[in-house]
Amino acid sequence: MDQENIRVAAIEEATRIGAARETLRIAGEYIAAVNARNLQGIGKTLHPDLHFVGPAGEVHGRESFLDTYHKVFANIGKLDITAEALEDNLIYFKYYMVMPAPLGPIHGAMKTTHAEDGLIKKIEMTYHSAMPENRPASQK
Repeated sequence: MDQENIRVAAIEEATRIGAARETLRIAGEYIAAVNARNLQGIGKTLHPDLHFVGPAGEVHGRESFLDTYHKVFANIGKLDITAEALEDNLIYFKYYMVMPAPLGPIHGAMKTTHAEDGLIKKIEMTYHSAMPENRPASQK
């Protein structure tokens, strides 16, 4: 590999790493805004053409998603992120969410796909109700 190809490869790698950091930063801002129940903060992390897919259905568009989240906030007691992993423009989260009865505690996973500008373009959530033996010690 000649010097020019090495230099180009180094620039491409630095660009990829920078994009990955931006994706992770935006995902972190999204989670912080959710924990703070900050709809404006959440909105800043979302692409206008957001596509949300969850167990209860689908929502298309940032504004529709924020309207839905506004209603959900009345029911979320707590949200703990327990793991995250980065893969290209995807962020994977494992979470523990406390909802009122009859749902109660929920364990789940969330995957966010990010657009080229780093904003969240798609959110996919799955979950199952937490059994007592799966709850954190502080919730037993």
